[in-house]
Amino acid sequence: MKYRVHIECRSAKMVECIAYVVQTDSAKEAKEKALHTARQYYPEFDEFRAYHVEELGK
Repeated sequence: MKYRVHIECRSAKMVECIAYVVQTDSAKEAKEKALHTARQYYPEFDEFRAYHVEELGK
């Protein structure tokens, strides 16, 4: 199943919202995978929060 995961990234000076489309077996796994990816690619942020997960289908 594909999911679109919306993530809020925060630091002391900025906030950015990004979205990832990931393919996993569950929404929980999609959220974890997207958060892991965001932490890897955006080290300038201190906090990451997945605020919305939507199912896109197969």
